[in-house]
Amino acid sequence: MTLGITAQDIIIDETTGLQQPSDIDPTGNTNATLLYLLTLGTALEVASQVDFVHATASAGETITAVVLAQNSDGDPFSTTDGVNSQIQTVDGNYVWLFQDSTDPNVVIGVIGTSDPTDEPDEGGSLAFSFGLDPTSATNGDLYLVQYVPLLHPDAGDPDDQIDLTDIVFASVTGTSVVNFSQLGDAPSGHNNWYILDADTASTQQILVTAHDNGVQTEVNVSTQGLGVASQDIRFGRDLQIDLITGGTQSAGKDFTDTPTAPDYGTHIENVSSAGFSVSQSTPTNSVADIEIHAYNNNDNAEGAGLPGDDNDAEIEITGVTFKLNGVDTTAAALGITVDLSGTGLILQDVGEGVTVDFTTAGGVGGTFDRFFIKNIDTEHDFFDVKEVHYGGEVTNAGNEEVGSFINFDDDGPTIDAIGTPPELTVDETNLAGDDSADFSTFFSSDAGADGDAISYALGISAITNDSGLTDTLTGEAVLLSVNLSGDVEGRTAGTDDLVFTVSVDAAGVVSLDQARAIIHADATDANDSRTLAAADLITLTATITDGDGDQATATHNIGQNLNFEDDGPTIDAIGTPPELTVDETNLAGDDSADFSTFFSSDAGADGDAISYALGISA
Repeated sequence: MTLGITAQDIIIDETTGLQQPSDIDPTGNTNATLLYLLTLGTALEVASQVDFVHATASAGETITAVVLAQNSDGDPFSTTDGVNSQIQTVDGNYVWLFQDSTDPNVVIGVIGTSDPTDEPDEGGSLAFSFGLDPTSATNGDLYLVQYVPLLHPDAGDPDDQIDLTDIVFASVTGTSVVNFSQLGDAPSGHNNWYILDADTASTQQILVTAHDNGVQTEVNVSTQGLGVASQDIRFGRDLQIDLITGGTQSAGKDFTDTPTAPDYGTHIENVSSAGFSVSQSTPTNSVADIEIHAYNNNDNAEGAGLPGDDNDAEIEITGVTFKLNGVDTTAAALGITVDLSGTGLILQDVGEGVTVDFTTAGGVGGTFDRFFIKNIDTEHDFFDVKEVHYGGEVTNAGNEEVGSFINFDDDGPTIDAIGTPPELTVDETNLAGDDSADFSTFFSSDAGADGDAISYALGISAITNDSGLTDTLTGEAVLLSVNLSGDVEGRTAGTDDLVFTVSVDAAGVVSLDQARAIIHADATDANDSRTLAAADLITLTATITDGDGDQATATHNIGQNLNFEDDGPTIDAIGTPPELTVDETNLAGDDSADFSTFFSSDAGADGDAISYALGISA
């Protein structure tokens, strides 16, 4: 058969909503195939493609069905023996394809294990299923339902697609008609048998023999057609047509096991339709009565064994159609009486230019490999058989790989930085006191179908690491760096002393720990607050990773969410200072005492310098 099969892409997208043209909302859909797929699990996403497959045939060929197969041989998926699809769930378990035990047009994807050789039981949980809904003999819509997230190996592509390339095929079953009308190519004259080639190159042939009232006789071949012992078929005579393969066009006068005996390979076993055309009738414009019988011959008799070979099982002829000069017509229009009451077919009043096509049931017990055309016209009207043709149902007459058109699209996670994160404040009054807050709630995320894991990381500006802060004790600038633990440190530029640390834990809680004092410019404000020179000097990045490794990130600039408050010094006058006494008896004699111990001071984190000054009452 000369067949063509085309397929269209169907893409199911794990992203919520209708992302692809083939994504559908199944609500209210009444398609029986889809409704059945929806009973097999909880649908994550659903897709459909009208005319997913479309098959075409050449003239003389008829397509009877398009089905899904597991290979180019047309083998259907098995209900018990799975095929590894090479697709894995997001958990790393392989998905195996089986034919559904209820609907042969449905293929189910059963979840196995991470071992690609460990075939699961066909009754296991499903990752996905798809069903071909034949809308005609040549077309089929495909419905695809996904139940669990699948593993997409390209973690760098959130729209990574996987498919079933070389795992799913479309296979066509059809009937092909082989014609034998170019009889001028055959040896002319009278012979006891003829092996005739088809009009076009083919391995299929016919072996023609004849009988006159049950006695073997000669076949006549001419450009006018086939006859029995003459150029026509007369009352009581019949043509026996064996449908064979493996022979060579030839003719012979006898059936002995010599080079002149008919030699072929086997009978053809899948034929369910055949026919012939009447080229001329004698007398002119007369009509003849014809009887047709079909048989399934169980041997391949050749040579001397062919004459008298039994016909084995007769196959019931179930239908007949007609053409007149190549145009479809009816028995009534032709005036032909049809009798299908027996296993054979009786036609009365068949005239010149009529083509008769008869059929059997096909399938097991319904095909034939031999048929007879017999003249039963008691009024002795004759006819020639101009041509013979036959056709049969051919399983996997054509196939095409279609798994590459069945696509599963990744969804990829999303995350956004939202709101204004909290501020962290430390006070130099108590350097042992830290501050922390939960920053995770200031990210909004959606992992999609594959599940999620969110991690947090601190970073510093790629442009400058100068925080804009100055260490009090050394007067050195405070520079930023990220240590091996992922914490951001502020250290003095020259002596590398640790001034402060910013850290984040797995839950997104950010902490600020100050170790040394920094300079606060406002000397009049003991609680002066300082922060970094720019917000983007320190960043907090949240990374969401879905089950198959796709990632998305979002960042908050938190440099100016970190505050360092001054502590200011304190000093108090305490006790009773000493008295100083001088005596005029000796004006050269002075008196002095240490008054510093009668002041109590605390310089705080910034260090101290105490000076003393005298004054007078205002």
